[in-house]
Amino acid sequence: MFHQTAADTDGTLLQLEWMGGPGWRAGPKHVHRRQEERFEVLEGRIRSYVDGRERVHATGEALVVPPGAPHTVWNDAEGPVRLLVEFRPALAPETVLETLAALAATGATRADGVPRNLLDLALVVHDYEDELYLERPPLFVQRAVFGPLAWLGRRLGLSAVVAYPAAADVPDAAPSLVATSR
Repeated sequence: MFHQTAADTDGTLLQLEWMGGPGWRAGPKHVHRRQEERFEVLEGRIRSYVDGRERVHATGEALVVPPGAPHTVWNDAEGPVRLLVEFRPALAPETVLETLAALAATGATRADGVPRNLLDLALVVHDYEDELYLERPPLFVQRAVFGPLAWLGRRLGLSAVVAYPAAADVPDAAPSLVATSR
């Protein structure tokens, strides 16, 4: 659930609540080039990978990921995890999250949230490079591969913006979905 959006904060903050069941992961290791990301554990326990270091964070603890640091977090417990997540500045992760949730809702993502269709992945990674890119392969390789694939995806009618029917509830819905092929 979005608590504060870019529109609410004049672009300075995006704040949302995210829930995930056992095995939930915030995607593969990735980088936010221009954003700080903060995770506060409201319920459960997460494990984090930030810039080569793994740590465990329990209820009440927070983790701040500086811009440019490769990272991911995942549920490290048997039960659900609930997080307060903040992006500073806001940029466009609302659109990225809504797109990935919409793809997940149609079964078009793997369990870790990565689009199954290479063209969908290329569109998201290419069009939202300022918001996120994968830790590996190197960014110049991602640009060389995903640029042409994103172009092809658009020619085939795909888009990096996929509307989610219940945008206000996206973070709650997406992690618990089981991925199937699109």
